[in-house]
Amino acid sequence: MSSGDEGKVDIGKMLSFIPPASTLYSKQSKIQEKRVKLIHDAAVEQGTLRVSKKLATELGITDEAEIAVGGKIRLRLKAAIDESTDDDTSVWANPDEMKEHGIADRSTVSVRSPK
Repeated sequence: MSSGDEGKVDIGKMLSFIPPASTLYSKQSKIQEKRVKLIHDAAVEQGTLRVSKKLATELGITDEAEIAVGGKIRLRLKAAIDESTDDDTSVWANPDEMKEHGIADRSTVSVRSPK
């Protein structure tokens, strides 16, 4: 080895601990909330929000869900996960309870998992 080769460092070894860009950008971020239509359904018990399994999985909803209307009205309700439908654009709630809170049928609401 000559005296000039001693100062050279293998750049490949230096950068080996940095992960490739494909692994950094391949992870999809989980969505926090989704805007959906709230449909009045008399079959749903008061204090309960019926959510499709697809939407519940997407938002991480397990036993409770939170809805917000216009960022002002916030309700925390027990989540009833419905496996019979794949509709991820709607949720269902008791009409009497929603009328109490001033939420009309087919209102657009934001639904999310409570933190």
